[in-house]
Parts: sequence; C-alpha cells; structure tokens
Amino acid sequence: MIIPSAQISSTSPPSPTLSNFGVSYSCVLSEGPLTLYRNLVSQGKLTHDSYQENVASELDNLLSRLQQYEMEMEDYHVSCTSLLLSCQYLVVIV
Repeated sequence: MIIPSAQISSTSPPSPTLSNFGVSYSCVLSEGPLTLYRNLVSQGKLTHDSYQENVASELDNLLSRLQQYEMEMEDYHVSCTSLLLSCQYLVVIV
C-alpha cells in the first residue's frame, strides 16, 4: 500500500537529549555514564533496563580509558618538549 505524501506527518516526536533529564555533558564527564544512568533510574526519570545499564558500564570503562590516555599523552608531550629544549641548549653550546 502506498501512502500519499500529504498523509505522512513530517513532524516526529523530539528525540530525548541529556538536557531533557537535567544533565549536562560536563556532568557526564565528571560523574561517568554509569553513575548518571543509575541516578536517573533512582529518580524515576528512566526505567531500569539491564541492557542499557551494561552499555552505560561499557561507556564508563571507555571514558576512563580515554581519560587515562589523555593524561599519558600530556606527560609524553611534556617529556618530548623537555627533551627538545635540552637538545636545543646543547646545540647552542657546541
């Protein structure tokens, strides 16, 4: 059955976003997805779903790994910069 385009509604219900739940992205970064998910469930804003809880747990793990990687890269760049400055100093002396 073909539905004429005039009968198809172009407005769809809005997709839920973090702001719908009173949550900011900085809050996600500071508390972590799993903690936020559990808080929203305990507040009755979401219904518990074990699949979503597992996804939030995996996202939490990924966030932790990315934050650790970022710290390692900052340390790496600091040590590279120090090494480069040392080499430049040696070149000037020689």
